[in-house]
Amino acid sequence: MAQTNLPTEGTEFWLGYTNNFTGTEALEVYITSETTASGQVSMPGMGWSQFFSVTPGVTTNVYIPIGYAQITSNQLIENRAVHVVSDNAISVFALNAHFSSMDATVVLPVQSLGTEYFVASYSGV
Repeated sequence: MAQTNLPTEGTEFWLGYTNNFTGTEALEVYITSETTASGQVSMPGMGWSQFFSVTPGVTTNVYIPIGYAQITSNQLIENRAVHVVSDNAISVFALNAHFSSMDATVVLPVQSLGTEYFVASYSGV
């Protein structure tokens, strides 16, 4: 199978948060750019949004309301997706933090997403 490098910069991103193993104290989106950028982080299904601006070379973070964003069940479809849009190319990272347990990821832009996915996870207790 041929491999290609997927761009991690873009102007539109979607992400979601699951439970952290021991609970969650903070859900954050980190946004960086090589150019000046502005945009919005929103949760259309929950009616929440926040505008942001990015200075080149400086990371901007947006705190996501835990009660809105965190998916708490693996048996239900929930409208808790986080949507990030920007007027210029940005990179987006997501963080789910709790004392002694932290999850982080690079969020791929929409243009880098495919149509087939594998979920790497652990079995519930």
